[in-house]
Amino acid sequence: MAVYGIDLGTTYTKCALVRPTDGVVEVFRLDRERPESPQNTLPMLRSAVTVGMSGGRRAAWVGARSLVELENWAEGDPEIRRFDETKIYIGEDVSRAQGDPPPWPFAPHDWSYRPEDVGAIILRKLQREVEAAGAPPMKRVVITHPQYFTEARRKATRQAAEIADLEIVDTITEPDAAALLYGVEGRDGRFMVFDIGGGTLDVTVVEMTSRHLRVIASDGEKIGGRDFDRRIFARMVAEYQALYPEFDGAFLDERTRQVWMREAERLKRQLNDPAQPMARVRYQCQSPQFPDGRVKALNVKREEFLADTRPLVEDAVTCAERALGAAKTRWADLEGVLLVGGSSRLSHLREALQAVTDKVLPTEVDVDTAIAHGAAIHAHRLSTRPEAPETPHPASIALDIDLVGALARGLGVRVRDRASGRDVIFPLVPKDTPIPHRARRTFRTVERDRLDVELFEGEETDPDLCELLGRVEMTGVALGPPGQPVDVTIEIEGSGQKHLVVESGGARREAVIHFDDRRVLPQDDIAARRAFVSSLLIF
Repeated sequence: MAVYGIDLGTTYTKCALVRPTDGVVEVFRLDRERPESPQNTLPMLRSAVTVGMSGGRRAAWVGARSLVELENWAEGDPEIRRFDETKIYIGEDVSRAQGDPPPWPFAPHDWSYRPEDVGAIILRKLQREVEAAGAPPMKRVVITHPQYFTEARRKATRQAAEIADLEIVDTITEPDAAALLYGVEGRDGRFMVFDIGGGTLDVTVVEMTSRHLRVIASDGEKIGGRDFDRRIFARMVAEYQALYPEFDGAFLDERTRQVWMREAERLKRQLNDPAQPMARVRYQCQSPQFPDGRVKALNVKREEFLADTRPLVEDAVTCAERALGAAKTRWADLEGVLLVGGSSRLSHLREALQAVTDKVLPTEVDVDTAIAHGAAIHAHRLSTRPEAPETPHPASIALDIDLVGALARGLGVRVRDRASGRDVIFPLVPKDTPIPHRARRTFRTVERDRLDVELFEGEETDPDLCELLGRVEMTGVALGPPGQPVDVTIEIEGSGQKHLVVESGGARREAVIHFDDRRVLPQDDIAARRAFVSSLLIF
């Protein structure tokens, strides 16, 4: 059965498959830049969903149609809503999400949406488009995620696929997928994968040979193309308020935000061209509460765009330098910097990287679809290998690559510090440790009647600044007086799956991971959400 590779991105989602007949990686065309132009299809699907009612039934419009539906809405459905960039919330405590208005919770038409639901709707739309193109049925998938994702965020990504009624064969980090794509081209040496998409930046240092791909170190930031859009958006808002002082935040409704952000994205693309000294936009408030006809014409100079976004570029370069330092590598030691993600096309970001790395940045790979391409190669490696064709194809090379990942975040257990008497996190496995990995440590009990061993994810020593992954409770064990030995073993599989084993007083216990329900869904909620998504009209 075919296994598809999916890049479930913040701004765009892409899908690819290694065709079993000839080994060619096919990237599917999924969306129309303008729904009325069927000939202008794109190899990506906008990761946006507008929910509302159609013919008395709950409906969802996905991709480019999501904004068109929002723009066409007048007052027919007061509960219509567009979800955009939900990847930044998946696996997070959505009750604390910031925004104006807050994006969550949102419960139109008697249903409370979660980020996992939105991701599932996007995946269902993607599945429909792929199968309509004549591809094999989509049931089994590999989905990518940023390197820095916590365990809860990886779990929530898997749950989105479960709700979409898809079987996840594996997940793979976005830099690993990109490195696989570059690796099959026969590159050797130490490289930096610089992956900046719509909402996230991952910088990973990898070592590649024709048979070997190993992650050395990584770093990440919540920086992406939408942050560059927001700098232009902020300028648009300030200029509009200067012209119309009566305009304030109360009139900056959802529809206005979405339309203005689309214009900001268009301006960014124009101003990214060094030959374009200025770009022009005409825009107006979309709120029915604001007087009609209030149009603002704005000229944005390229030098203004560069100045407004320079701090973002500097933060991105700093992230790259941190990853390089963690890898104990100099710029001169790198064979090259491999760019991935649509935002890596930003010319001033490329110039800044060129200046600090003194490397020629490659341009032969489609940065928009590279991660989906690499995910498809990984999916093919995991599926039943077809009979080798007479002429080797790119995927056949990838099948022989030994992929060694690294732990994105450190792991530790809560212990009692003797000096201060306070609980702290004792590191068991540092960040960037190659996986699979096994670590064992002996501790001593501090209480006679109770022993709980808690596994945390993060680099801080304060438990409140780390994420609890799981707990082992040594119930029914005669512990004896304080000071008894406790052996703690953590095993990490190549897939990232973690097992915690605790042994004390002749007893052995294994961890059961309990996620915070505010971050991921309880398992008994998945079936209800799958049924809900299946009942939607999806356009």
